Amino acid sequence: CVVSLSGLLMCQTTPSMRTPATASADAQVLTKAHQVNRAEIALGLLAQQKGENPKVQSFGQRMATDYKDNDREIAALAKQLGVAVGLQKDNKDKPVFSGSRHVDADFLHAVIERHRQAIAALRADQPKVSQAVVRNFIDRTLLVWQQHLDTAVSLQQQSPAK
Repeated sequence: CVVSLSGLLMCQTTPSMRTPATASADAQVLTKAHQVNRAEIALGLLAQQKGENPKVQSFGQRMATDYKDNDREIAALAKQLGVAVGLQKDNKDKPVFSGSRHVDADFLHAVIERHRQAIAALRADQPKVSQAVVRNFIDRTLLVWQQHLDTAVSLQQQSPAK
């Protein structure tokens, strides 16, 4: 598995866990969402620990919590659907700016860019899924991701330019 700058990490299901074509889109969506979760948990924890602004720290904590909750839902759905989505912990998804002098600004920029990309990708994949439970999961996930994007934009607008 490899993390891209956008936070999307691609992993393949094992051959023994592959499902018919109609269900493979469901597994792919869950896999992509899981990989976004792993990257955003790391990003949120970094902001919580190293952020300068208490609002950024609090937002980082909220992101980490929300993405952990979302990942638990993915694990339950994957089990229910009988698909593998690479639920192992992976420490390769650490944010690239962890040594930055401007953690808050870099964090908010990363959140905005990564959320825009992840939301667009999830919306593009939504029509491809076959299971109602996965469509419902996508609807809930898009709501949370959009809230995170809106919060990051708001915090960025409140921050002084560096």
